[in-house]
Amino acid sequence: MEPATSITGGGCELAIRTTDPTQVDATFATWQNLGVTVLQPPINAEFGRTFAIADPDGHRIRVFNPPA
Repeated sequence: MEPATSITGGGCELAIRTTDPTQVDATFATWQNLGVTVLQPPINAEFGRTFAIADPDGHRIRVFNPPA
């Protein structure tokens, strides 16, 4: 899993699919301006454009757009 996780139990990753890869970057910019904890900045992964943040409880939230 990228980025590597340190949660050994009780955690989760919520994945949110966008309809367009530009929405991934726009969402990242908006959330970064709100001061979220960034775990992975936007990248192109095998499963599409993606980034990951941590919510206040330490759960991972991933936003992604699969390739066409």
